[in-house]
Amino acid sequence: MASHEDRTEQPTQRRREEARKRGQVARSPDLNAAVNFVVCLYVLKAALSSSRQTIAGLISSSMSRLGDVAAVDITEVGAHALLVKGMGSVLLAAAPVALAAMAAGTAAGLAQVGLMITPQAFAPKLNRIDPIAGLGRLFSKQAVVEMLKAVAKVVVIGYFAYQALRARAPAMVMTAHMELGEGLRAAGDAAMYVATRMDIPLLGIGAADYVIRRRQLDRELRMTKQEVKEELKQQEGDPLVKSRIRQRQRQLAMRRMMEDVKLADVVVTNPTHYAVALKYDREKMRAPHVVAKGQRLIAQRIREIAAAAGVPIVENPLVAQAVFKSVEIGQEIPPDLYRAVAEILAFVYKLAQQRGGGSR
Repeated sequence: MASHEDRTEQPTQRRREEARKRGQVARSPDLNAAVNFVVCLYVLKAALSSSRQTIAGLISSSMSRLGDVAAVDITEVGAHALLVKGMGSVLLAAAPVALAAMAAGTAAGLAQVGLMITPQAFAPKLNRIDPIAGLGRLFSKQAVVEMLKAVAKVVVIGYFAYQALRARAPAMVMTAHMELGEGLRAAGDAAMYVATRMDIPLLGIGAADYVIRRRQLDRELRMTKQEVKEELKQQEGDPLVKSRIRQRQRQLAMRRMMEDVKLADVVVTNPTHYAVALKYDREKMRAPHVVAKGQRLIAQRIREIAAAAGVPIVENPLVAQAVFKSVEIGQEIPPDLYRAVAEILAFVYKLAQQRGGGSR
């Protein structure tokens, strides 16, 4: 197994995708929590006046009833009604915050890792219940790093919380001398002041945690030079296999070409170095097409097949070389060769008529 020192190459896109399928992504719970906190805080702040009035009215009503024994329904039905009314008021006040928390949590997760469904991440892993492996994780380098991060978070958050509480301490003390509604309002203002002083530190901690986790994931996914080569080979295919495939394709193309020689109208030769087989159909073709061509051994094979199939063979070195060098198999000859090829075809057709074979 390669050591971390050998893993010097950045992870490829394929390796990242495979890690993502396993659920191995950079995701920060701290950033999710911070986004949730900030969104809920400001939603709560926007709805604070109505929520505060609702809850304060419920408390005041309940307290006033407790002072009047005759007005209090102490039966089971009355207690149940009071509980339902109280729970309904609290749920109504908390509904916007709960919905905001759900939306914020979903948005923060999507922003970090996108839409991800990873069945592999839920598959049971026996090493998770292995006590020896568990002890190893408990005292691992990663565990130490997580502990240091937790201590740092407590220190940072504690410092900002202390400063905010210290600034609002006089106002909190004065709530003891206020009426219930005014005291609740003052306590809510003080709590909101402390909470709003925590949003920037929490977001900063979450962002730093995400960056750290992303860099850590990159280090874990780094590859050795050999792994990069192996992956490249898998993507592009084994050179030996590709060579065999190309060889097989050439063989099949050669076989098809030799079969087309039998259907040609004429084979023009050099006489020995080049051979070009031409086909012309007045109804389907604008000009003669090259159906086969070759040099040396292939040219000899073309001549042999043409002779066996009764295809006329005409020696014309200039035309054979010009067609071989300028026209690919399956293409029509260029206009500057029309006259020369037409003369050859006319000669072939005339020869065929003289022999009583008619036009090909």
